[in-house]
Amino acid sequence: MKYAFVFGRAGGFRRLFLLLLLVPAVMFAQKSSKKGSVEELAAWMQGTYSSYAQSVSDTAYFNITLSMHPIWQSRTDGKWLYVEQAVAAMQYRPYRQRVYQLLEKGKNTFESRVYTLPNPERFIGQWNNAGLFSQLTPDSLTLRDGCAITLRKKGNAYTGQTNATTCPSDLRGAAYATSKVALTANTLNSWDQGFDNSGKQVWGATKGPYLFVKPAPNSPLQYPAAKRLPQTDNYHGTNVNDPYRWMEEENNPDVKKWVTAENELTNKYIANTGFKPALENQLKQYFNYPKMSSPEKHGDYYYFYKNTGLQNHSVLYRQKGLDATPEVFLDPNNFSPDGSVSLSMTAFSHDNRYMTYATSVGGSDWREFRIIDLQTGNTLPEKLENIKFSGADWLKDGFFYTRFEKPEEGKELSSANQSARIYYHKAGTPQADDVLVYENNDNPKLRMGISVTNDEDYVILSLSEGSASGNSLFYALAGKWQNGFNPLISSFEHNFSVVDNIADKLLIETNYKAPNYRLILIDPSNPTEQNWTELVPEKPDAVLDNALFANNKLLLAYMKDVSSRLYIYNLAGQPETEITLPALGIANGFSADRDEPVFFYSFESFMYPPTIFKYDFSGSAPAVFYKPEIPFNFDDYETQQVFYPSKDGTLVPMFITHRKKIPLNGQHPCLLYSYGGFNISRIPEFKPENLPFYAGGGIYTVANLRGGAEYGETWHKAGMLEKKQNVFDDYIAAAQYLISHGYTRPEKLAATGRSNGGLLIGAVMNQRPDLFAVALPVVGVMDMLRFHKFTIGWAWVSEYGSADNPQQFPFLYAYSPYHNIQPQLKYPATLVMTADRDDRVVPAHSYKYTAALQHAYKGPNPMLIRIDTMSGHGGGGQGKTTTQFIQTYSDVWSFVFKNLGMYPAP
Repeated sequence: MKYAFVFGRAGGFRRLFLLLLLVPAVMFAQKSSKKGSVEELAAWMQGTYSSYAQSVSDTAYFNITLSMHPIWQSRTDGKWLYVEQAVAAMQYRPYRQRVYQLLEKGKNTFESRVYTLPNPERFIGQWNNAGLFSQLTPDSLTLRDGCAITLRKKGNAYTGQTNATTCPSDLRGAAYATSKVALTANTLNSWDQGFDNSGKQVWGATKGPYLFVKPAPNSPLQYPAAKRLPQTDNYHGTNVNDPYRWMEEENNPDVKKWVTAENELTNKYIANTGFKPALENQLKQYFNYPKMSSPEKHGDYYYFYKNTGLQNHSVLYRQKGLDATPEVFLDPNNFSPDGSVSLSMTAFSHDNRYMTYATSVGGSDWREFRIIDLQTGNTLPEKLENIKFSGADWLKDGFFYTRFEKPEEGKELSSANQSARIYYHKAGTPQADDVLVYENNDNPKLRMGISVTNDEDYVILSLSEGSASGNSLFYALAGKWQNGFNPLISSFEHNFSVVDNIADKLLIETNYKAPNYRLILIDPSNPTEQNWTELVPEKPDAVLDNALFANNKLLLAYMKDVSSRLYIYNLAGQPETEITLPALGIANGFSADRDEPVFFYSFESFMYPPTIFKYDFSGSAPAVFYKPEIPFNFDDYETQQVFYPSKDGTLVPMFITHRKKIPLNGQHPCLLYSYGGFNISRIPEFKPENLPFYAGGGIYTVANLRGGAEYGETWHKAGMLEKKQNVFDDYIAAAQYLISHGYTRPEKLAATGRSNGGLLIGAVMNQRPDLFAVALPVVGVMDMLRFHKFTIGWAWVSEYGSADNPQQFPFLYAYSPYHNIQPQLKYPATLVMTADRDDRVVPAHSYKYTAALQHAYKGPNPMLIRIDTMSGHGGGGQGKTTTQFIQTYSDVWSFVFKNLGMYPAP
């Protein structure tokens, strides 16, 4: 097409102008004189326009973006604009690039001349690069003769058109093209048509002009009032202000009033983007597919979870044999009318007589345990309460579990969880009769748990002093646990996890003298290190991620460069087989038994939905047992892994997923997700909630920062305590890599992370806000001086440190997001997210941080918070219903799309 403006189909110019007059008067808020000027014309034309609203209301029109920006502003031969036009989801690949020259031709009459550029690809999205455009001169442009548009001002609009037949076009057999335009301060209506020599239209709009609107820019919002009260604490000689301390009071009426007002403001902002309905519909479509877990065999039945698509919670089914008809066994959708009660855990007795299941209200970490008699299908009368961070490990006709004292009324979601105790509950008896198995009143901050070997010969007690510490191990013979436990490992320096027993030896996975983990055998009767046997040595280039029995073999899952490798070893510790995996990704969801000839696992990656595989030890290759069908073109996308240098030269892996064959010209909206802590890996996982972002042209990236488990304990320790700044440096370096390698630019880059990752985003926002256009800190630990005073926060001291420690206070204070907000910084558009029932990272972290951010920042970017109701940790990820997920992500993507210049795909 060879003409000034694109768009159009057929009809008269008078109709075009009348359509323009129907645009609401609010669009003409900019002051205008009756007499036009080339300066005003240029000012009105410049900006980025979209036909999104028209494309939503009428599918005959595409969603097109049109960008016009001034160049060569010192020239005196008129006003010059650089112009790009593209399908909204492919802004990185515009189908038209032009230069317009605006000239005054007489009284209220103006001309827009059209030029093409040499090597236009290098100018894509570079309108702010004055240095690049200085290399371009009018002499290097090619004038499109006969394609100029003559414009006149009438009232509050400039209208114009090309000469009837003078603009040549050979598109689709055309001989010439015409353009008709009408321009106001915020709208541009354009109608382009191509005609053959007989005057027949061969391309262009047939129903009327394209209606382009210039989106309103962000402007400072009026935030709900948040009082600032005098509160100063002295930390080792340093006075620290905390004016929002009152927000820590979960039942304070002023806090509830503020939360309501903030949600109302956020909801209004999201609604005004106009994107939510389309994104909500997309999410419903992408979530609406059957989902299934790996089947687990217990007795004569296979048990598995299944969701038909949009059910709020997955349903537990069972069936006799793999080819039998499944039956609903336990449906958590019946637990509560609104879906706020979820199923969070199941555990079967070794004789398959009973099943314990745990429920959670509103995503809270607090659990209630119930028991089902699998022979009768009846639920036993007892209810076990005040349970947190506990499984149910069966021994004979009862199980071990961990519980706490009932929290103080009104502080159920914030009081510190200390003084845990382990009890044994016998099925069919009241909780009051449970037997106390272990407590430690001298050290109320111990974390504890019990496991039982599969043959029920050994009971294992594990103790740890925090999330980042190692653990000690104790054991008892199954019939003698009432007499106490014998030591196996006494120190807390390293991690030791009992996989099971092989005869009278315990098979243990450990990072002792093996940062990447190894398997050892310990004889409980003689547990000294000199008597240990190394069964499977540490691999130097891969981390042992999981170990379990299958068909009297060892199934070992390793992680090499953050991607799974599966091996079968014999019980003598010798490798036998490597199981081939379908792609770069993660195998998990293992379901195996040491006496069964088959096992199941799930495999997934960013563009590979979780697929269940069945492996038969007869020697056949893994077979697909269940593969979901999702209405998305996964073959159009690819994932690559890169290794980029951090500030200190350390190479850090990062996954980058995007549409195939994209040009690396810096024009892509990009989301950078990371975590970096607590020995947790960010794996290649499939997330249906991200599909609208991909469809809208986005690049999704995951950087595997130090502090995680991606490369064993060495990698973990490099990002904890006084080395936490390494994590922030790794993230900043990831952003810089994406920018310098042409994947994106700061105006198109969004930052996000959850929990410890929310802390990461809060810290990076303070340190390098210039790198990002959007920030999404989700349930972040934002007050690093007081985190240890709430719920399980004390257990994180081994990972972060404590402000009570004079050696650790300085580095915590140096990066604490809440305490380092700076009024002079230009923060990216920010949507903080939390949940009102998050009793792991209490919402006060996000409340205080948001209030401080809104107080300090006076610029145009929004500083908003979204508070999920009846939802728990992970911004509502825990215990969240499908309906809540869809609502959350339609809001999230509305915010992201608005501030990255994206539009929902049709």
